[in-house]
Amino acid sequence: MLDQRGRHGSCQTQPGRHGRVRPSLGDTGRVRPSLGDTDRVRPSLGDTDRVRPSLGDTDRVRPSLGDTDRVRPSLGDTDRVRPSLGDLDRVRPSLGDTGRVRPSLGDLDRVRPSLGDTGRVRPSLEDTDRVIPSLGDTDRVIPSLGDTDRVRPSLGDTDRVRPSLGATDRVRPSLGDTDRVIPSLGDTDRVRPSLGDTDRVRPSLGATDRVIPSLGDTDRVRPSLGDTDRVRPSLGATDRVRPSLGDTDRVRPSLGDLDRVRPSLGDTDRVRPSLGDTDRVIPSWETRIVLDPAWETWIVLDPAWETWIVLDPAWETWMC
Repeated sequence: MLDQRGRHGSCQTQPGRHGRVRPSLGDTGRVRPSLGDTDRVRPSLGDTDRVRPSLGDTDRVRPSLGDTDRVRPSLGDTDRVRPSLGDLDRVRPSLGDTGRVRPSLGDLDRVRPSLGDTGRVRPSLEDTDRVIPSLGDTDRVIPSLGDTDRVRPSLGDTDRVRPSLGATDRVRPSLGDTDRVIPSLGDTDRVRPSLGDTDRVRPSLGATDRVIPSLGDTDRVRPSLGDTDRVRPSLGATDRVRPSLGDTDRVRPSLGDLDRVRPSLGDTDRVRPSLGDTDRVIPSWETRIVLDPAWETWIVLDPAWETWIVLDPAWETWMC
């Protein structure tokens, strides 16, 4: 315990549970120094020079801002390590005296000519005739628009390279003189006959009988609609090839005379009995085969389907 004067009292030991001596709270100065006597273990803020130098005496460990010349030169004395902006000529020439390493804008003539004196390496806009002729004197390299006859003739003098529109007869005839290459529309008989004289190559519409008969005289190649009896009979006289609709009995009987080939719907009892009279032909539902001499086909009654199945020997197919 501390007395009134702030000093430590006497050591009073108290036995612990295990018989060891444990200092009292008032005698902790011998184990852990007090806040005022921590210099013996941890120096105070004012005496930290023994462990870490103070801010004013950091030259022993880390030089101060004013004494950094020993480690890194200051901004004013950086010539020893890094030259200053004013003394950069020793490492990199300054902007005004860069002629030694990199010339300045005013002294670029030694490395690259300036804009005004680029005639030595790259000519200026006024002196480009030495490299690229100017717009007025481009005849030496590229002719101007007025003097293009040396390279490409002008529009009026294109006869030397490509004839003009009026004198294109030497290369391509004009529209009026195309007879030498392509005849005109009126004189195309030499190459392609005109519409009126196409008989020499292709007959006209009125004289196409030599190649393709006209519509009125197509009997020689293709008969007309009225004279198709020679090739295909007309609709009224088709009896020679195909009977007309009224005379189809010779080839295919009409609907009223179908009894000779196929009985009518009311008289089908002779060939195929009606649904109510099937007992006369097939008493039971067993399958029977009947030969139709008119059709020369097989007629089969399928009891499963209850329908007639016709087998055509020519077609070799089943028809229901």
